[in-house]
Amino acid sequence: MKHVLIVTHIPFWRHSSGDKARILSLVVYLSQHTRLIVACAGQAESNDLECIAALGRNINVVFLGKEKELTRERYTDLFAEFMASRHFDTCIFEYAFLSFLIPLIPAGTRIMLDTHEVVSLGIPERNRKGYGGPSDEITWEQELRLYDLYDKVLLIQADEYQKVMEALGREKVLLVPHPPRFCKRDLRSQVRIIGYVASEYGPNIDSINWYLRNVWPLLSGEDWLLSIYGNIGPRLNTNGLRNVHIRGFVPDLNAIYEEADLIINPILYGAGLKIKNVEAMANGLPLITTSHGAAGIGEGAGEAFLAADNPAEFAACIRHLSGDVSRRQEMGNKAFELAKARFSAEVCFGPLLSEINANKEAARTRFAPRT
Repeated sequence: MKHVLIVTHIPFWRHSSGDKARILSLVVYLSQHTRLIVACAGQAESNDLECIAALGRNINVVFLGKEKELTRERYTDLFAEFMASRHFDTCIFEYAFLSFLIPLIPAGTRIMLDTHEVVSLGIPERNRKGYGGPSDEITWEQELRLYDLYDKVLLIQADEYQKVMEALGREKVLLVPHPPRFCKRDLRSQVRIIGYVASEYGPNIDSINWYLRNVWPLLSGEDWLLSIYGNIGPRLNTNGLRNVHIRGFVPDLNAIYEEADLIINPILYGAGLKIKNVEAMANGLPLITTSHGAAGIGEGAGEAFLAADNPAEFAACIRHLSGDVSRRQEMGNKAFELAKARFSAEVCFGPLLSEINANKEAARTRFAPRT
């Protein structure tokens, strides 16, 4: 078996956001097929070690430092100490944020970047819709220069893969989507709970607030309950809105998808694959999202899920599905079938494992980014 290192600052075992779900799936898969170590920044908090142990005996997480948050300089020193006595065939960095650690990887080790999203591709859509953002935004050219530091760049969404492949070449990139947990649900005859699952990520906050202001009031005469799950709740304005239930963080996703009858994701901007959409489909639940949310799963639009981009259309989709149990069942079945075909663990991670097991040399020019 190959020796693989994943480097991250994300506490992936805490189940509270899409990026954590992504890293957890990758860690579990690679722990079964490689000799894997995860180097995680910062100190373990209460119950962290128990949560990690519950994931499986093959999952080995090493915490770097005892501080809750590490400065860049401290992170560099601790990672250098960690690498001094270890060798890996492949090192995978979670997010380009950690690229400053690349010089500490020995020349014989292949380095890969799990991008999660191509950040620069989400900026124009966000600006077009009038949402603010950080002043120090990364450009497409800057992001490509970072990618060029790696032997392989892992893209989670097909459209983003195509764009980066055209810029950097096919040998530089690999499509590695996210595999959800699959559990086909039996749908109830009547809709009671409309569910939304999200972390306090900026695009999520803007999108569900748009829904609460513009879509939910159009449904005020109905008796449905909008249940909002995740740590996004405190960032939302629900004053004066009827039948909105802020559930907060629910550690068991299975419980969420068991009680929800419909799933919405009115995402307006951002980048990457919308993991909450794939999870809803993998549970066989009818999903209503936007055309932006359909990126990467567009072939299922109209059959495996519905997409709407204005309040009236979104409300109409909810009414249509809520009033037709046969349509909901048909859509749930097609969603589950599409998710199985496109997002099983072997489909998503099999090509990455083949790349890890291939006897390829690390790039000699990793510290000479493109100009």
